[in-house]
Amino acid sequence: MSKVVHLIGWATLLGFGLSGLLLYYFFLSDDILRVFLDGSNYPTQLLYGLAYGLVSAVFISYFTQIPFLKKDCQRYTDMIKGLNLTPVAIFFLSLCAGVGEELFFRVALQPHWGIGITSVIFVAIHGYLNPKRPVFLYGLVMVIVVAGIGWLYEKHGFWSAASAHFMIDFYLFQFISKQISE
Repeated sequence: MSKVVHLIGWATLLGFGLSGLLLYYFFLSDDILRVFLDGSNYPTQLLYGLAYGLVSAVFISYFTQIPFLKKDCQRYTDMIKGLNLTPVAIFFLSLCAGVGEELFFRVALQPHWGIGITSVIFVAIHGYLNPKRPVFLYGLVMVIVVAGIGWLYEKHGFWSAASAHFMIDFYLFQFISKQISE
């Protein structure tokens, strides 16, 4: 794995993750272990999360192939192409994003702002809500998908949200890498 991939992964995991845990600690509860222990049993959380993530990722991969969106989505493909991701790097980045970002958005922000606003902020930070570009339509779909992750968090717990996020990223990184090699 390249130094850039390491930096992106660790920055996401530690930056978002630690920020989320600190916000949780200071504004919600000093019992940080609750974040990881609450909810359905672990196998149930992982099953629901991975299943939701896979279904969402397959849908998203087909959705991005609509001619209206494909050219605009090429920008993101080019960005990923520049990283020269190996299967191990894809796994690493997906895991770091799934855990780190969900600690921040679900654990720290969602209890204060709700599923809807948190989902819009999440998608906007990723750059998909620019109404002047076709990718805006993709962003609107992603708000719905991300709201589903928020619902998983509330219904089943942190690990369902983190595993859904992991699976979406893992599948889409693989999908994009396959497109690059063709």
